[in-house]
Amino acid sequence: EELLVITDDNAYWLDDDLPHVRRWRRRQAERAQAVASVRAAA
Repeated sequence: EELLVITDDNAYWLDDDLPHVRRWRRRQAERAQAVASVRAAA
């Protein structure tokens, strides 16, 4: 469940460990590893 807290002068996620954020981070790490592997093989 995602909860966005909105105040008069700020907005933030109540929980910053959200499933889609974890998925983005995991995919970014996988891409970085793939790029490093290609560079190492070259």
